[in-house]
Amino acid sequence: MARSGDRATDSAAITVVSMKSPAPAVPGDGASEPRPAAIRPPRRAPELRALADVLGSGSLDLGRLAPPRDGVTARSRRARRARRTRGLVAWAGLVLAIAAAVSVAIWLVARRLR
Repeated sequence: MARSGDRATDSAAITVVSMKSPAPAVPGDGASEPRPAAIRPPRRAPELRALADVLGSGSLDLGRLAPPRDGVTARSRRARRARRTRGLVAWAGLVLAIAAAVSVAIWLVARRLR
């Protein structure tokens, strides 16, 4: 039961203020005109720019990285395919050599244990 000295009965009504949209001035709150709408500057669309343009340098030092391929012709595609094939053949030869060495070592150890 609420008594006359309780906080619940002595408190004022709760006032809710929406910050989403401007509301007209309420008489008696000290404001004589409506609140102005929030002015937001227009947002710029994002731009995609080259890193060299952002850094302000004419050329970008890529270190050990190769620059991107520009003019791709049939001749350069053939040369690239030939280099890749040569590299794959070299790796396959290395793998076969290691496999042969391991199998010979196993054969020699197994022959000795008999």
